[in-house]
Amino acid sequence: MEKGGIAKKYGISPSTLSTSLKQKSKIEQNIDADALGPQRKKMRTADYEEVDKAVYTWFVEMQAKNIPINGPLLCERARSFAHSLGFPEFMGSTGWLHRFRERCGISHKITNGEANDTPKEVASSWQLETLQAALKEYSPADIYNADETTGTM
Repeated sequence: MEKGGIAKKYGISPSTLSTSLKQKSKIEQNIDADALGPQRKKMRTADYEEVDKAVYTWFVEMQAKNIPINGPLLCERARSFAHSLGFPEFMGSTGWLHRFRERCGISHKITNGEANDTPKEVASSWQLETLQAALKEYSPADIYNADETTGTM
């Protein structure tokens, strides 16, 4: 099949197909290096790739520790890494933050709930001592988890 037919089949212009074919090896390298996610349409990379890598590594470590991270904290950490890496001109603006989140696939989520409010040792101790003593006073049919209710009776 000719290029025109292929372009028509996939709903793209013939010039786009030609450009993609010319850059095939570059595209494959970026995909192999995980530099491009499936949502990316352009092969532009970050101006400060080292900063992005450092911030993303730090972000993943903080997530693993269940430490909430917000946009201003990410920007501040990015400026700190940039300074350490020799990029004093790096601004860590809201524009950088938006593009960083897109490049890394980070969505802005608000963490709700009480899952990480109490240290695990305290919760374990409470479950073994206080909770067990309280549960002895009730039959299993009378015990409910209020976190799981719908609010209707």
